[in-house]
Amino acid sequence: MPLNVIVNEHRLYFSSVAFAAGGAWLAATPSASAAARRGLFLLVPVLGLLSLQRGRAWDDEEHLWRDAVAKGPAMARPRFLLADELLRQGRFAEAAATVEAGLARDPGFGPGYRLLARAGDGLEQPGRALAALAAGLRRRESAQLWGLLAQLRR
Repeated sequence: MPLNVIVNEHRLYFSSVAFAAGGAWLAATPSASAAARRGLFLLVPVLGLLSLQRGRAWDDEEHLWRDAVAKGPAMARPRFLLADELLRQGRFAEAAATVEAGLARDPGFGPGYRLLARAGDGLEQPGRALAALAAGLRRRESAQLWGLLAQLRR
């Protein structure tokens, strides 16, 4: 079961500091074996390359959330965040499909219905938008959903 935490990199900060301090000590200690020093100097570039590779996931929001969806396929939240980014880009059909996949995993998440309604509105399908809001309101009362429903009915 995946953790319900989207970004876990912060959990490595303390251990990275400990690793760096140990590496610095090893490099500065004259009594350290040559094999240990060679291992350290081989490990540092490999870890640097891995850091660069992981950093690419942070290039833009869409790439970050697609990476989170791929790494946590059972999680709903990354799908909602990806859908929100897709809505900002005007990619309404893809956003709607992404929200529906998120709601299949967590049907009680009220803001997901709001995202689905925004996608339906962007697709100029008011019936789809109203159906999403009605489904959300059946699951959970929300002032935001009621407000969006009032806007769509104007």
